[in-house]
Amino acid sequence: MKNEHQVDDAFMKGSIFTNRKRIDLRDMRKGVLTQYYREVVSPLMRSYFTDLDFETCEKIYLMGGGAHYRELTDAFVEEFRDFIPVEVAPEPEKLMSIGYLYNSLRISDNKPQRSVGLDLGNSSSIVSTFEDVAQHSPATPNPITL
Repeated sequence: MKNEHQVDDAFMKGSIFTNRKRIDLRDMRKGVLTQYYREVVSPLMRSYFTDLDFETCEKIYLMGGGAHYRELTDAFVEEFRDFIPVEVAPEPEKLMSIGYLYNSLRISDNKPQRSVGLDLGNSSSIVSTFEDVAQHSPATPNPITL
């Protein structure tokens, strides 16, 4: 029996080894992610973002662990190709916790020592804190994967 982390890892790699056989998951992964984008992601984007939002948008940056799946990034590029460029942000899996860290800073009266960003994922979690470089201003976020 595989645990959740092993299944997640196999889904990302595109294959799993079980019962002494390698099982190719790439076609199944492509179908599942394409359906997920078509039935969940795209309708949510259409309900949350208006034409006015897109007027002020110059680029869409994809972040989070899903940005590592080519099937999802291709779906974004296809949907927005005629009017907004789409790009995968550097280290996309760490950016959510960094965003939560800056929100924590905002609601903690600008106290970096009391701020933390925590992104709880299916197979891993990422905690971000500010490194103590300057005494009165937060320096760079320090994401740690758990």
